[in-house]
Amino acid sequence: MKIREFCQSICVLSAVVFLTAGAASAQQKKIEIFRGGKVEGGSEKNVIPGKITRSGATSKTEAPETNSTSVTQPKATPAPRYSAESQERIRSTSLRLVNGSFDSFQRGLMPLHDHLEQLQLAAEADFRLAGKAGQGAVAARHLERMRRVELALREFDAPNAEGWRADLFLSQALVAQAEYELALTEQNAAVADFAAQRARTLAERHLIERRYDSSVGLASLPTLLQAEMLTPDGAARGRELLVEAVRQTRRWNQLGAGIGRSDKLAEAEFELARFDFFTAFDSESQDIEASFTAASEASAKVLTQRIEFYKNGTASLYDIARSWWNMRELVEYAASTKTGVSQEAIEQSRANLEQVVEMATAKEDRQGRIAADIAYVSLLNDIATAK
Repeated sequence: MKIREFCQSICVLSAVVFLTAGAASAQQKKIEIFRGGKVEGGSEKNVIPGKITRSGATSKTEAPETNSTSVTQPKATPAPRYSAESQERIRSTSLRLVNGSFDSFQRGLMPLHDHLEQLQLAAEADFRLAGKAGQGAVAARHLERMRRVELALREFDAPNAEGWRADLFLSQALVAQAEYELALTEQNAAVADFAAQRARTLAERHLIERRYDSSVGLASLPTLLQAEMLTPDGAARGRELLVEAVRQTRRWNQLGAGIGRSDKLAEAEFELARFDFFTAFDSESQDIEASFTAASEASAKVLTQRIEFYKNGTASLYDIARSWWNMRELVEYAASTKTGVSQEAIEQSRANLEQVVEMATAKEDRQGRIAADIAYVSLLNDIATAK
């Protein structure tokens, strides 16, 4: 297995889990930070969810074999470049998101996983705009941002705080992964190999801490499953873990528990459906278009329910925006692979985005965490509507 695929296998969080509200939200979001996985023939605008398409970032370094569930995606059709005006707007909004998100995270207004999600979107925006010559600068900038996150957690220095040790190991693993990405752009195989090995070790330490938290009631099942899937062994059991997440969340739902709320169940079902859609490309028994339809319907259900909960104050603007982005990623990738996306689906996605933007602009309080979430919605809109 090549080192790029190896690092992808240890950072496979796109397969998990639920977007949730409240205190648990810090531990139950999927992270999609730089897992590699270049799509031949693809462009910066056609990216697999959670993967950053880079030109010329390859490595021949071998890494130890793992039982990974990494998916070989088919070729994607190149997309046209953005206009200068669109590029400037995206860069400006991306920087505003990064600064606002870190400020909220540092002040304790935003949990780690939310912050990492927002950094992921900013990184993706940067890579969409960067040409081959600019890949290294973008990777170096992201590494600096990840080191800043780790330093903030270290300065917090609260070993008895719920989830702090696990969060610290997670941040360190993602720093190592960012070092790996930068080494790839610099074609430094030795550094990339060392960073990949370190990322794997830290992911396993992160899992140990999450397991301990779970044993004393401080980590939920989704949190634990997410940590499991950061490791090669957990990644190999990806679908098994997602099925368990759906089963357990459905049980919570039947018992009337808040952690089994209908939108959380819908999110768990969507994650499983999305996983099946991407693995369908490597399966002779799975129907790709049927898998896309199932995943698309599941994502629409999540968004609809999140909007309803938002109206009664029990879901956030960020929850809705992230749900829409999940839907958009499906439509974008399916279209790029000619899976079969109806014009109706495309128009519905645009209408849903307009609704999310309206919700964001209706916010009167634009300080603290809200400012970062509004910037997040703005960047989603800038990317989706760029010419």
